Amino acid sequence: MHGGSQAEMIAGAPEAVRDLFSKRVKLMSPLMKDWKAALKAENAVDFPA
Repeated sequence: MHGGSQAEMIAGAPEAVRDLFSKRVKLMSPLMKDWKAALKAENAVDFPA
């Protein structure tokens, strides 16, 4: 994923796939948060907030 908010990414998706894209982004969010937390705990990568 690139930087930016979920709302910006969803708004930028083509209308034909926006609903499905929105659902998938929202499902992926907890996984990304946990992954970032694990990397930060290992001092592997310093992500901006």
